[in-house]
Amino acid sequence: LVISSKESVSGTFTVSFLGSETPDIPVDATPIDIKIALENLPSINIVRVHEITDGWAVTFLSEAGDLPLMEPTSGRLSGNAKIVARESIKGDAASIVYDGSQNPGRRHVEVVDLTPNTGYAFKVAPVNAVGEGLLSAASIVTVARAGASSTETTASGGALTKGIAGSIQEEQIVTFLSGSCATDMLIVSFQATTNASGNLCNATSDEFEFALRSLGTGDVHVTRQAAVASSGLAGYEWKVTFQSFTGDVPSLTVDKSRVGNGRGAKGGSEYVTEFLKGHANEFTIEPKSHSGKPVTSASTFVEAGPPEWEWLYVGEAQVDHLSNVLTMLG
Repeated sequence: LVISSKESVSGTFTVSFLGSETPDIPVDATPIDIKIALENLPSINIVRVHEITDGWAVTFLSEAGDLPLMEPTSGRLSGNAKIVARESIKGDAASIVYDGSQNPGRRHVEVVDLTPNTGYAFKVAPVNAVGEGLLSAASIVTVARAGASSTETTASGGALTKGIAGSIQEEQIVTFLSGSCATDMLIVSFQATTNASGNLCNATSDEFEFALRSLGTGDVHVTRQAAVASSGLAGYEWKVTFQSFTGDVPSLTVDKSRVGNGRGAKGGSEYVTEFLKGHANEFTIEPKSHSGKPVTSASTFVEAGPPEWEWLYVGEAQVDHLSNVLTMLG
């Protein structure tokens, strides 16, 4: 708001915005006076005002977008002085995409029907019985991408024909029979790595679990029971259930160079047996655009030409206020 030669002018003026008009404002009004007068209008919520040469600069803090100019009237200013409104910084194009004042319990909003290859940012304003609060800072700009077409997307895999998607957890049994754990050592490794366990000759189930997890097996469940060979040699069997892996799991490996006189199942040299083969009954979904081309990356721009898209998803705006107005800036 600018008044030419403001210091030598007297009188009052008014300001209108979106059909509402302020009371008379004296030409020597402070920024606080201007702020109060404007914020008392039903068409304005919160503004920031500071003094400039021959006038006041008004920043809209709660109204988003490219706003119309305020309309000042100069009829009561002395010496035919004029007050005018000038736009210093144009607001970005904006529209309200969600008004939560009627549904205060809602916490997530999905924005659809966006334009491909266009950047969008979001602001949120809290609302209560008094009115709207300050707009939040703008979110990071997100570019809308083309999504998948339900008519073109394909699915494949055994689970589609078997009628169930699930998995069978692999179970392996480690057997070690020994007359002396001081000389006969059960050293285990996994997936042909250089890492190996300590001597597990008489390990408890918990000790065996801890040793296997340190080898990279992920979560496992181990049970232990006594075992005796026909020769009378005694020891233990550890049943290992792999809980983190799906499908067929590589066999645990025993370092046979350090077993000494220790024996495996039935007193032989087979220390690890596959009791239950893991199996993953899975299927694969391949999203494709309307053109039939796979949608391989969310960060790939839509190809030039007419847009081929079924739906767009930019993201969710999570809201923590009781009720909110979500404002989208394009």
